[in-house]
Amino acid sequence: MLPFSDKQSSPYGRLSSRTILLSWVVTGSLMALSVLIGWIILKGQLFALELTARNEGERFLNYLAVSLRAIREAEGWKRRPPPGDRSSPVESREPPFPDFEGDVRILEGIVQSNEQLKNRVAGVGLYKANGDALVRFGSAPPLFRMPSPERSAMDFPYRHYLFNPKNRSLVILQPLVDFRRVRLHPNEAPNQFLYLELYNPNYWVQRTVCYVVFFVLEGLFLLGLYVGRGLVLRNWEYRTKLREQEELVLLGSASRALAHEFKNPLSAIALQADLLQRVCSGTVSEELSVIREEVNRMRRMVDRIGDLIREPLGQPTVWDAREMVEGVVKKRFPEVRIEIAETLLGKRVWMDTDRFRSALENLIQNAWESIRDPEAVEPVKVRASSIGKKIVVEVWDRGEGLSGKELDRLFDPFYTTKTKGFGIGLFLSKRFVEAAGGTLRVEPREGGGTIARITLPEAEDAGADRGR
Repeated sequence: MLPFSDKQSSPYGRLSSRTILLSWVVTGSLMALSVLIGWIILKGQLFALELTARNEGERFLNYLAVSLRAIREAEGWKRRPPPGDRSSPVESREPPFPDFEGDVRILEGIVQSNEQLKNRVAGVGLYKANGDALVRFGSAPPLFRMPSPERSAMDFPYRHYLFNPKNRSLVILQPLVDFRRVRLHPNEAPNQFLYLELYNPNYWVQRTVCYVVFFVLEGLFLLGLYVGRGLVLRNWEYRTKLREQEELVLLGSASRALAHEFKNPLSAIALQADLLQRVCSGTVSEELSVIREEVNRMRRMVDRIGDLIREPLGQPTVWDAREMVEGVVKKRFPEVRIEIAETLLGKRVWMDTDRFRSALENLIQNAWESIRDPEAVEPVKVRASSIGKKIVVEVWDRGEGLSGKELDRLFDPFYTTKTKGFGIGLFLSKRFVEAAGGTLRVEPREGGGTIARITLPEAEDAGADRGR
């Protein structure tokens, strides 16, 4: 991790990272599933439109074939028997050898003579197997490469259907088209094919509408999932906050009662210990010192419990960030190394000074107590900087570190990993910092230890951030 780094704080600060990650997993899965289902429906709809366009093209091709057949029959498909053959006095009605070029020219005449056909037929052409045009008109290109066959030769005649978005048309490719025959001989291979391009704007309009509807509906559905995720997390956070407030009310009442009940006995014990120490000496005096030390410890615990019922905002004032950080570290922890970035010069913070000192001192004390080897190089250090409109104060240590479960419960009241800890310091520190519009995060440090990070807004933005 880079020095003086500042992670974007989550808008759901009271929810664990595991809960937020789980919400993203569920939301992402639903989004992916909705896109997949929508895409399948879209492809099915497009396939239905394509089949409709193909059927229309088939009907139109059959219409042209019937028209061409009528013209050919009007010309007369007659073949007289060979000279000298008197066995068949009646003329045969068998069709002559296919004249595909003539067929295309006749189709051109049919199309050009009919205004409706001119608006429907974009072009017609007859091509060799290598793609060279034999005869063509309209949009039929001079060279066209026939797609590789998808079926065996025994399945001829087969047709290819190509959609041309540039002309908004459908292209029908029919190998070896003979409008007087419907099947090839078993061993006959196609060596020519017909190119018929038909305008079909309805297909492209409907296709575009399908895509627009798909993207609009999917976008709305995905937006709904995203907004729904936010509402669920907000509701969850609100319920968590409400539960915490209820717990704090109960905790405050209990703390007030405990503090009152503890103070009188502790004062009496301390008074009696002072009286005994005046008249006793030697070993007894040392034992009394232990009593006094434990009494003072109990008094500090009572004072910390009393902090639970205090207003976390306190009496905020505007103060210089650099002077405050240096003053706290140098006065209370002179052995801790401090690094102040130049970006912190002139930066000011709006917060109760006592509460900031309490939060920073608690973080440094926790870091120092977690060190296994006090003689280690730079066991604890404090870094302070300014990133944008944020003041960042970090406490780095090389202590024992914390596991994932410990990190999740680190700010719970009365939870501690220390044998002599109260489990109140981090809870109060977070309350104080958040009341001033900031955040407090603790994360593992690469190579061992932890990094505790206080992020506070500058004085000019403190009011806006505090109201979030």
